[in-house]
Amino acid sequence: MEDYIKINFEKRNDLIDKRGEAFESWMKGIVTVATGLIAVLISLKSKVSQTHEQHVAFSATLILLGNGILFGTACLHRTIASLDRHRKAVEGQINEQLMGRTSMNISFAGYPNIYKIFSVIAVLSFLLALIALVGYAIYVDK
Repeated sequence: MEDYIKINFEKRNDLIDKRGEAFESWMKGIVTVATGLIAVLISLKSKVSQTHEQHVAFSATLILLGNGILFGTACLHRTIASLDRHRKAVEGQINEQLMGRTSMNISFAGYPNIYKIFSVIAVLSFLLALIALVGYAIYVDK
């Protein structure tokens, strides 16, 4: 029974690691594209918006892209935070063993919840920026 539990824990940990790597790769790609998009939008922007709607859509796009980049980058820090939590849990287990306590403590050192919030804010910001960019393109085409 103990081997079965150990095998399942190992499978679970592998899946968590693979998901984390895939998420980081995906977020890095989005942050990179958003950074390039801001650079292109600013460099190709004409001096003055022709209408108020154009100005609002352009400003909203830049603000939302910047917000997405900020929270996306903060979200990428989650692996470091998780490794720190896991290290502290392992150190605690080592200290317990050195003191003669041999109880089996299983620690699940996952990601802090704040990073889940950062992730949601980043994704929503990027989606809203896309909508604002489409709105800007529509107003420019008038």
